[in-house]
Amino acid sequence: MAKESLKSVWERRIAGLDLKEANIFRPITHGDVEYLCNKYPFLQMVNIEAKFEGEITPKFITSQSGWTIHDYGDAMSASPGEFLFGGGDYKAFLDEILKEEIKEGEQGGEGGAMVNPGKGTIVKQMFDTATEMVKIAIKKWPGIEIIDGTYLMKWVAWLAAKEKNYPLEGFDPDEEDIKKYERVTKHKLTIQQLEEKFDYS
Repeated sequence: MAKESLKSVWERRIAGLDLKEANIFRPITHGDVEYLCNKYPFLQMVNIEAKFEGEITPKFITSQSGWTIHDYGDAMSASPGEFLFGGGDYKAFLDEILKEEIKEGEQGGEGGAMVNPGKGTIVKQMFDTATEMVKIAIKKWPGIEIIDGTYLMKWVAWLAAKEKNYPLEGFDPDEEDIKKYERVTKHKLTIQQLEEKFDYS
């Protein structure tokens, strides 16, 4: 009887709504893959005049987002790293985190802990990190070549470079990318404000 009652409630809830029936056996689309990739963001770039000679000792820079930027001199990369599982203000229940001392004010409900507290959503962290990487590159490289990365991080790097008239290769904006850039310019939004325009949650 309870099961029938719940079924009836949900049937009434969707009555009149144009909802597609869920099909778990449908083919995987490009959009599905892109959605998953953007949950695991990363960016790799090199100096457009890179010369890799001899042994390279990487430097590890902690960005404003809290992510580690790997600086190899003529190459850089970044990803959430330790914040991958639950980046942003997200309550995590991983054993390793629970074993660490939880600072006052950072304890989450049910004994969990905040992962990368105070740095905003994973999308904001993507924007902040990609922008910072371009700023670092501008100080020492004549231009950037993007080697690989998730779409949004590549787009932000392109946007940050374009705003400074700084050469960037390896990202070919399509019509939608250019429209987004024009909207940003028209409304004079900062890169930090842009993360509100994207929702991968």
